[in-house]
Amino acid sequence: MENLFDTKVGIITRTVYRPIFFSRLIESISSQTFRDFMWIIVDDEGGEKEKREKLFSRQIEQLSNDGIKVKLIINETNKGRPESANIGLRSVNSQYAVLHDDDDSWEPSFLEKTAAFLDNNEDYVGVTTHMYRVDEKIEGSRVRKISSHVCNARIKNVTIARMCQRNLFSPISFLFRKKAFDIIDGFDSNMPVLEDYDFFLRLLLEGDIGVIQQPLANHHYRWEQHEDTKYDNTVTTGINEHHKVYAEYINMKLRQDIKNQCISLGHVLAMGEMLSDTTNLFERLYPIKNRAKKIKNSIKKLLFIK
Repeated sequence: MENLFDTKVGIITRTVYRPIFFSRLIESISSQTFRDFMWIIVDDEGGEKEKREKLFSRQIEQLSNDGIKVKLIINETNKGRPESANIGLRSVNSQYAVLHDDDDSWEPSFLEKTAAFLDNNEDYVGVTTHMYRVDEKIEGSRVRKISSHVCNARIKNVTIARMCQRNLFSPISFLFRKKAFDIIDGFDSNMPVLEDYDFFLRLLLEGDIGVIQQPLANHHYRWEQHEDTKYDNTVTTGINEHHKVYAEYINMKLRQDIKNQCISLGHVLAMGEMLSDTTNLFERLYPIKNRAKKIKNSIKKLLFIK
């Protein structure tokens, strides 16, 4: 059968040109064991096209010399994160797609294993993996790693009910079918943050999302505010905006249900919100329970108790 796609995977990177992250970003993508992809870089800082292109010219030349297909899109004005994702995704004819923001990274086998999963599970709209949360700090022109741990190792599956309690994964760990993106008409450009959460929920209404229980992606966190604010992390320094938009989102969905006199996504989100405190409590108690069990076993060994 004729291949209708230009490439298997479209990788979309939204950026405002943050050169401190660029070497890690290039390493993350160029080290992939799976090579049938096209990399779309969407520069959303705004400005004169020729000047913006010069900022990326050396890196793009390096990538092309390494055999990586890369396309640079310059937004004349700042479009925002959701619309930049839409612009990048609509510019590539691929079977699968993934968002790789410029400050995150992958393990080398991420694309190989996620693409294989979707190849073998044609009824799934996407697949996510476990991921490392990497805490880091910018010091001058370098990034210093502080710590890392697997942050979602307990996730074995993705259900609508659990996703309505909280977001279970991040864009960096999620490969999805491009046709599913087209069906739901992409990301909501009206959402300043949490556009990925809304996108995941709407995808789940179209089909299932699988889980590869291996940490193949790295979500990088920076907790400090920076003199150059474009290096700030939206999920840390912008947390108040997340709380605000999350409340507005749930209220909007529930109002729609009440107005239409139906039980729909708004009701499930509302129930998830009501149960989220209990879920958070159990998740905090879980490691305490494990530590208590280890201490108990250690005492038994010391006392020669079977």
